[in-house]
Amino acid sequence: MELTEIRFYVLDKNYESKIKFSLFRFLFAAILLLNSYLIVGQIEKGENIFGIQVRGIIPVSFLNAGELAVSNDSITFSMSSASGYSVGGIIRHNFSKMFTLETGIHYVSRNYSFNFKHNIQGIDDNSSVNLVSYEVPVQWLLFIRLGERFYMNTLFGVSLDFYPSDVTKNRDKYRYIIVRDSWINVALTASIGFEYRTKKSGYFYLGGSLHYPLSDIGFVRVSYIPDINDLSDFVNLDVALSGTYFSVDLRYFFVKTEIKNEPVIYR
Repeated sequence: MELTEIRFYVLDKNYESKIKFSLFRFLFAAILLLNSYLIVGQIEKGENIFGIQVRGIIPVSFLNAGELAVSNDSITFSMSSASGYSVGGIIRHNFSKMFTLETGIHYVSRNYSFNFKHNIQGIDDNSSVNLVSYEVPVQWLLFIRLGERFYMNTLFGVSLDFYPSDVTKNRDKYRYIIVRDSWINVALTASIGFEYRTKKSGYFYLGGSLHYPLSDIGFVRVSYIPDINDLSDFVNLDVALSGTYFSVDLRYFFVKTEIKNEPVIYR
């Protein structure tokens, strides 16, 4: 790559990052606007509730989360957008009627589909690999009351993402490896959804989320090794892995049960 091309590449990447960050600034401003002009739901100060969450990760094709491809004269390697699921627990603490924090820990399983083509050797092979991570989000939560028991929730915050190890997949004459940049990464999170609250059966929530790491979580390397004893045709191809994903979220919160103390009667 020539010096002029490198400069344009850097400028494009910087401009792209500014656009993405502006998206989150706009979303944050919209949340503040809703807080100012809509009725915030009445919640009990100092209340702690526990819930569980299940998310379905949806393949998308924007914000660097779509299909990625890299090639040379004879090899083409492509990787699809992630799909998968996440499960975990949530703790919600209400500091006031307008300020609520959520945190917890989530197990995340993402599946990537790979395609490897070698034009000369006639190889056209599909495979997949699973990437596991753990997330600890801290999110600011606003309730917007829409009815007696119906609320709209908006969340915005950060998440500490933990990647326990690299992932390797061996195939005939080649292999894939997902190499993490670090065992820990920081991501921005944003969610919107609707919650229905019952008195005795708990809180039910349906919504969607965006998980956006501040930097690439690593890269995918495909290594072509036609003959282990002859490395003259050995090839490495790398492609960056952003880690951005969208999800559909289902949540359930357990309500506190009031214990009524029966009067003690002495005889």
